[in-house]
Amino acid sequence: MHPLQPLRTLSASAFLAPHTLEERLALAMHTLQRRLFSHDAASAWLDWIGARGRELDAGQVEQLMREVLLMSPLHPQAPAIYGALMRPSEPLPAGGRVVFMVTSCRKYLAQAQRVQADLRARGATACIVVGDPALRVPRWDGDTCALPVEDNYETLPLKVAAGVNALLQRFGGVAVVKIDDDCHLTANFAPERFLQLSRAHDYVGMLAVNPHLCRFWHFGKTSRPMGPYSRRHHGAWAGGACYLLGPKAAALVASEYAHYPAEIGDEYYEDKAIGDFMRRQGVPLTTIRHADWGIGFDTAERFVAPVLEAIAPAVRAAVGIA
Repeated sequence: MHPLQPLRTLSASAFLAPHTLEERLALAMHTLQRRLFSHDAASAWLDWIGARGRELDAGQVEQLMREVLLMSPLHPQAPAIYGALMRPSEPLPAGGRVVFMVTSCRKYLAQAQRVQADLRARGATACIVVGDPALRVPRWDGDTCALPVEDNYETLPLKVAAGVNALLQRFGGVAVVKIDDDCHLTANFAPERFLQLSRAHDYVGMLAVNPHLCRFWHFGKTSRPMGPYSRRHHGAWAGGACYLLGPKAAALVASEYAHYPAEIGDEYYEDKAIGDFMRRQGVPLTTIRHADWGIGFDTAERFVAPVLEAIAPAVRAAVGIA
């Protein structure tokens, strides 16, 4: 009998019943009555798909293939799997090979839609990305993409990487402009400027280089208490309000998300995370002032003090805060 035969007998509904990869792996080990190394589990996933793939829809196939890449990013089949996953699903709309990614969340979706509408009114292609942890693969609703990540502040590095991956999966080899939902366009904004920059440079944005970066910038913004940021300062990065990833840089981010998501996602600050990743990949930063490419944002809002609910009840009581 084939060593994976017991696993092959599991129906699609049984194999996909677990909600998480960890639960599915536990099911596979229980079915085979032995522990599986992750590389062997990836091969077992491919074997099961070969036996049961006709029972799956496209989203289920994508989910399992992405699990294969996570379990064994150096699997012999990994390049072919990634290539199949990233085959563009539709042509890029008219307007060039630059897509603006309005990074947002459900709470501020209306704000993101206003930015998207402004971009479209100027002739840009603009998509919104938000998080939905109930999903296992990206889900598009028009030009809004729900990503399979948490929809909170601390998951922003992973959300940005997942968003770039989703955009390239949809449109192919494009440049991506990450733009926050609190930005606005000024009179000199022109999509053509971003297209020109993407043809000459791989990574463009406003210079952020302070070695004394605020290590509590996240205070009062996260869904759970988090200590100070404790990674090294490595050098300059593009400020997070708006930056451009040329086709090469966007492809690197998309691939990193699919194969090694924690390399970017296990961070506090997405702009520094992307900058550090670009440095590791040997991609230099080309600097520009936001005003020079027609982007502005409300600096005052970014310095609003955290709400008092962030203070523990015992401390509130001790200092007489109601």
